[in-house]
Amino acid sequence: MHGIKKSDLRGLSEEKQLARAKKTEQYKMLAKEVLRRRAARVYDEKSLALTNKFLEINPECYTVWNFRREMLSGIFASQSEEERRATCEKELHFLEGALMKNPKAYTTWEHRLWTVRKHGAVAAKELALCDKFLKFDERNFHCWGYRRHMAALAGASAADELAFTDTKVDNNFSNYSAWHSRTKLLPQVHQEREALHAALAEEFEKVQAAFFTEPDDQSCWFYHQWLVAAGRPQHHSKALPTLTRIAAFACSDSALPVVVIAFDRPVSGVHSALSVRICAGEAELSGEWVGVSADAKGHAAVWSFVSPTPPPAGERCCLAPASADAALCDQHGDQVPVAVLLADSSAVPRVSTESSDAAVEEVTAACDVVSEQLSVLSELLEVEESCKWALYTESRLLLELAALQEESAELQGQPLPTADDAPADEESDHAREARLSKLGDGDGGGAELAQALGPLRGKALRNLSRLSTIDPAHQAQFDDLRSAQALEGAAALAASQWAAATDLQRASQPCGLSFSVAGSAEGSADGLLRAVGISRLSGLESLLCLRRLDLSGNRLSSLIGGGGDFSRLPFLVELLLERNELRTLHGMCWPAGLLRFSAAHNHIAQIGRIRGGGTATLKSIDLSSNPVCGGGAGEAAVRTAFDAAGLLLPALEELLVK
Repeated sequence: MHGIKKSDLRGLSEEKQLARAKKTEQYKMLAKEVLRRRAARVYDEKSLALTNKFLEINPECYTVWNFRREMLSGIFASQSEEERRATCEKELHFLEGALMKNPKAYTTWEHRLWTVRKHGAVAAKELALCDKFLKFDERNFHCWGYRRHMAALAGASAADELAFTDTKVDNNFSNYSAWHSRTKLLPQVHQEREALHAALAEEFEKVQAAFFTEPDDQSCWFYHQWLVAAGRPQHHSKALPTLTRIAAFACSDSALPVVVIAFDRPVSGVHSALSVRICAGEAELSGEWVGVSADAKGHAAVWSFVSPTPPPAGERCCLAPASADAALCDQHGDQVPVAVLLADSSAVPRVSTESSDAAVEEVTAACDVVSEQLSVLSELLEVEESCKWALYTESRLLLELAALQEESAELQGQPLPTADDAPADEESDHAREARLSKLGDGDGGGAELAQALGPLRGKALRNLSRLSTIDPAHQAQFDDLRSAQALEGAAALAASQWAAATDLQRASQPCGLSFSVAGSAEGSADGLLRAVGISRLSGLESLLCLRRLDLSGNRLSSLIGGGGDFSRLPFLVELLLERNELRTLHGMCWPAGLLRFSAAHNHIAQIGRIRGGGTATLKSIDLSSNPVCGGGAGEAAVRTAFDAAGLLLPALEELLVK
């Protein structure tokens, strides 16, 4: 139970140690006999008695509970309904004793639920038993879960159960199980969306009273997160894939893609479902779709179109269905017609309709709720400025509000806010000095990134930085969230500039999305991610058109797990990972056209396995100030390491190993 320490078994007398050893040996013999009987399917009274004895000692063994259920099922088959219920009541009595000894055994509660269902008429009495056990430990989530089953079997109303949780929450704000039960009961009591929203307003007041009273207790904060999520607009939950990015560039190198598109999840079938056409004359452009880092079944989130005859800069092209019934397929096997996908693409502002107007109202209402909660948290932080839960929740709400505002703009066909629309972020002299000293030379992207993120996300990032200091035990979690937002900010800035360059529009002839071929794929976000505290890479495909990516001066320690898959950036020719915390390049995947790579001033002791075709084009590698350079061995040591990793470097002109 909560707050009750387990007995300290150290320092037992020799007599007690011998007694324990004897009991252990008896338990082993008992377990061996019970399992032998189960394997031999010996279903008799003696077997039932032996399981009684065994489960009194160890109620956690689900195999023995299964053996007991097998025996009872055989007994029930030969009994009348009255006899079966009598047997069940005897079993329930045995189980109550077992629960008194160990009220936190999953298997015992599960067996009791099975027994009640076999009995069929004691669920109402079981609610009283739950009351009894919750008086012993009001946060026993096993009992709370069992109570929900009993309430359903007994036909208890959700409103009555909600009232029961009221008493438990009022008695102890720290009762996470009671808060959790409310998340299950509120949607049942208030099934209409409007009624639920009205109830949520009252719930916010209840949970605010809790965290103003006990700001460091996590239970009420988790419930607050659920309330915010429950009030989130429902119209934009995407069951099917969505096209999120389109970029097109005039490339003199026929090996580079002309068009690159990105989806919000991996899809397959692009090569046969989508075509690229010249708008003038509607001629189809010859070429091939290639999935970037596609899985074994051909699913990829990013697809590039490579053409032997790329169109010139300024040419108007169109992304269109290859046929009337063309469709894509996601990893779950769900299909979406290409015509629908192009019409619903979030890469182009939507045209206002009656349904989108209703969606705007819903998003606006959600913005109001989040803004109100931010005001409440601001009041709390004035008196509890170092409360980690308040800071973390404020960060999440700031990110939520930023996303809702962007969605509102998108639904209304308005351009998304750009870096020019956001006020510059404030950065203390001390923070700026620390950031620049880590880089050693040049400037970082902190202020520029904050400007690209806007004031809401910028403040959220500052909160997360504070949280890493206040709660170092969860620093990795806060750093990962900061990293995701930093990458999102860089992607947002780059995407807005790419969208302007390609002039993306909806087209009717041919049906699809039309775009202008830009002159070059220049890196709009170059330098934005330099020394901004990134610890983990994710969503690299959102930066799909960068030619130069500078991630120097961050806190990257690993490239394993997809974070180092730079092949998702098909235009990338220069990659800088200097002054991070890398110990190996294992897990990295180079893009096919990479020319320059630098990971100087890390802790790299081995190369590891690197995938991708970038090794064939690399002209310059800088691994200076890394253990892999082997002290005086220098270039020879690095070449040996690359050879050991099976990497050939036929185009290499420069290898820096100082």
